[in-house]
Amino acid sequence: TSYFLYRGQPLGFEYELLSRFAAAIDVELAVEPVKDLDNIIDSLLSYEGDVIAANLTVTRDRTQNVSFTKPLILSKQVLVQRYPKSKDEAINLVERPSELVGKEVYVRKNSSFYNRLQNLSDEIGGEIILKDVASNITVEQLIKKVANGEINYTIADEHVAKINKAFFPNIHIKTAISLEQQIAWAVRKESPDLLIALNEWLRHFKKTTDYRVIYLKYFGNTTLYKTRVRSQLFTSKSGQLSPYDQIVKKYAEKTGWDWRLLTS
Repeated sequence: TSYFLYRGQPLGFEYELLSRFAAAIDVELAVEPVKDLDNIIDSLLSYEGDVIAANLTVTRDRTQNVSFTKPLILSKQVLVQRYPKSKDEAINLVERPSELVGKEVYVRKNSSFYNRLQNLSDEIGGEIILKDVASNITVEQLIKKVANGEINYTIADEHVAKINKAFFPNIHIKTAISLEQQIAWAVRKESPDLLIALNEWLRHFKKTTDYRVIYLKYFGNTTLYKTRVRSQLFTSKSGQLSPYDQIVKKYAEKTGWDWRLLTS
């Protein structure tokens, strides 16, 4: 939902917001996709980029290394599980955090979800079995695994879980495991001017109709979401830019040209 290609065009909630910010300060936006989400803060501190825009939750540990903007979204963390197939299986539905004791929950180790589950284990006085997943696995991919029965539980931010429920109606997302948390952008601590500029722009832009339209486009319009995800031109899923990729690749190789440039 943050950034993706659809029908050859870059889209995404945070991408569209940053595009408008870049236009407002008259600079060109350059997007650097990060596959290893566990090292995204290290990438920022290594000057590989200037802003983290990746549905990042504000946590106390993270604020020691980076500065966060004003929140883009306030969202709870929720448990993602499958609905029982019959009434006889209703006992398997986790409706309270305390019922997670002894259950296996799949999350990335360096995510805010992992830390929350560790704290929750202490709060409920029992062990939640945390199963690490690779750092390039997204929340959306884990939700799909739950829906398909490959795993039983994962954690997601509520706004992300809600839009995914439109595509996977068999998932249950009503069990909250946290209070509302802030989703924000992050910058290096030595970039105070950038932080001020982002906060000032967000303060004004979040009051506009344009912001509301963008938010609903990605987290409210379930029909549009399902259309995108099912499309063969949803690049992050299919790997395709156009229906003609294979033909273009074949002849681009003979000429030594970049097939992506030809496709565009």
